Amino acid sequence: MPSSSDHLDVPDDDQKFRRSLDGGRDSESQLVNCFATPPRSRASSVTSFLSNVDLKPRQSHLPQPVLDLLNAKQLDVDEHSIVSWRQDSISLPRNWISKQKIYYTAGICLAHFASSMFGNTGSTVANYAKEDLEISQTLSVFSFVTMYWIGQALGSFIFPPVSEVFGDKRLFSWAAACFGTTCLIVATGPNLWSVLLGRSLSGMVAAVPSVVALGTFEHLWNAKGRIWVVSVWAVSGVLGFALGPVMGSHVSETGAGWEWVYYGGLIANVVIGVFCFLMTETQPNLLLHQEVRQIEKATGFGGLRLDESHRIPSYAEFAQHQLLLPLKLSTTEPLILLSTLLAAFSFGLTTLFTETIPIVYTSQFDLSPQTSSLTFLALALGAILFSWLPRLYDIHRHHTFRPIRSSTSPNPTAPEAEKKLWSYSFIASPIFVLALWWFSFTVPNPVFGSSNPSAWLSIVPLLLIGYCLVEFSSILPLYLTEVYSHHTASAYAPLHAIRALLAGIFPLFAAKEFDALGPHRAVWVLAGITTGFCGLAVATRFMAKTVREKSKFAKKMAEEREKAMWKGNLEVVVETEVDVVRTRSVV
Repeated sequence: MPSSSDHLDVPDDDQKFRRSLDGGRDSESQLVNCFATPPRSRASSVTSFLSNVDLKPRQSHLPQPVLDLLNAKQLDVDEHSIVSWRQDSISLPRNWISKQKIYYTAGICLAHFASSMFGNTGSTVANYAKEDLEISQTLSVFSFVTMYWIGQALGSFIFPPVSEVFGDKRLFSWAAACFGTTCLIVATGPNLWSVLLGRSLSGMVAAVPSVVALGTFEHLWNAKGRIWVVSVWAVSGVLGFALGPVMGSHVSETGAGWEWVYYGGLIANVVIGVFCFLMTETQPNLLLHQEVRQIEKATGFGGLRLDESHRIPSYAEFAQHQLLLPLKLSTTEPLILLSTLLAAFSFGLTTLFTETIPIVYTSQFDLSPQTSSLTFLALALGAILFSWLPRLYDIHRHHTFRPIRSSTSPNPTAPEAEKKLWSYSFIASPIFVLALWWFSFTVPNPVFGSSNPSAWLSIVPLLLIGYCLVEFSSILPLYLTEVYSHHTASAYAPLHAIRALLAGIFPLFAAKEFDALGPHRAVWVLAGITTGFCGLAVATRFMAKTVREKSKFAKKMAEEREKAMWKGNLEVVVETEVDVVRTRSVV
């Protein structure tokens, strides 16, 4: 089943699913509802369920104060004193009040915006810093750009498994503090070694809001909420990406110098660090440990236990089994390999194109570096104007979905997770091709003779490309969230790592190659390559399901979602892109 588990507190949806599944039958014989994230299946509990005639958990052996606290905290306990979440527990992150979830999401998006903005200042700052550092242009680009993205590629593999095992609260607050510190290292040098160290560490901690955030969103939001949240998160990244060159160019031109770009990074991340410090843990396993520990401390009773799946490993066990999960997925999981290939093309082409923008506007339209950097604002404007339109269709499909029964299975079937890819394959990719060809014709060429066309003619395709950047940054992560659920961050790590590596490598040679080829021809070549990429994106929509079915870890995640044991009743869990529908046998 493709989608991750969800919670939807809408009574109308509950009635809608009940009618579509029960077909008018007695609701006591089959109960359909939308619940929050279920606990993972337990082999010991399944055995206990199958071997006991009385399916109601026997709790009489527990002291009454313990039972009272368990009930107050909305926790379940079975006959073996194993504690688990109750599906309606308000302590579960998905059941938190909306204001709290919005606060957390806003903090993460703000951190993502800041890291993207100060990370993308490297190309423009490198032009000004090379004289102060007395280094070549290539070495300056390597120090400010390549080292940042290499650090982010490394962080993409390190932090996701840490967050999935030990939680993400500390990661976000410490990442903001460390990012500000590394900005201070770059600004206060300034020498080559401080720049190399500061930029590489900046990139590494920037992987937290860029990758780990997806796992946090999976904890906080159901499928409907993630449609909007992941899109807003992607928009915040594109806004930072677009504003970085503008800020880097204009601040560096002032009398304060380029160092104040990174002093600004320090100030911004102090604010973000305070914002994130007020956040609490969102990892359900850790929260369950905290609840049980509080009960034991309050009652002095030490007989409560947690299932093996909720056990927090030691550091040695983590290093041996969980730390390398993103690397293992990148080499053994066919679906991750396919997604990484698609990400390599999309992010590689967008990176190359953004490298051409300052070259085109300075050499062909005779704009100053400061003025040409303002064209990046068109990318930001396009991201804001158009990215919400496909989400309206996603929400419409969310509300109109009806679970159906197949002739071979009595259980309702779910839509394919691959339907999440529709806007990536059929909307964003063709628009990206169209926008690049459109932009190529606005660059001075024989059609216009010796006169230059107006630079304003190229702004509209930049608006469209800004929208495409959001789709490329949000749809693949959203798709992986539906497939890999609580391991989303580890699954997305290889995609972000390849994006970071391409963003760090291409600037080293792109400018020289484009100068040699000529801006007009360079854009034509990119448009031609992008046309081929569009074919790959469309083909991926049709072959992704087959690849997913051959991916062992994806199948394992689906199996975890399909079966759960709650309150002694066997529940067949049907994951949909909309809700979690559970057909529960009533004893």
